[in-house]
Amino acid sequence: MLIYNRSEDRMRRFLLLAHLEFTSDRKRMSVLVQDETGAITLLTKGADNLVSKLLNPTTPHLKETQNHINSFSSKGLRTLMLAKRVISAEEYRSWRIQYDRAACSLHDREKLLSNCYDLI
Repeated sequence: MLIYNRSEDRMRRFLLLAHLEFTSDRKRMSVLVQDETGAITLLTKGADNLVSKLLNPTTPHLKETQNHINSFSSKGLRTLMLAKRVISAEEYRSWRIQYDRAACSLHDREKLLSNCYDLI
């Protein structure tokens, strides 16, 4: 996929490596993408109360973000959070083997996929 980066005034190319589907249990969806330099990034979008629990408590601006979310939700607005994490090529390769096995499984496929989603 191509994305225009306005601040750099250039197109950026990303390869979609995996799409981790939204489920009512997970309350989030994620994608793994690789940019033109080879860097792999996990992007997650989901319910703020769930995504915030997955973040490192020392994440910059987390407290300020939570204050904004609390303000928005007190006004009846629906809020979501977006988080990202850079993944090493080795971590991705190891995870991908398990993910491919789960995706091809004829037994307990959904449970196995859910376990893989939680691993990454």
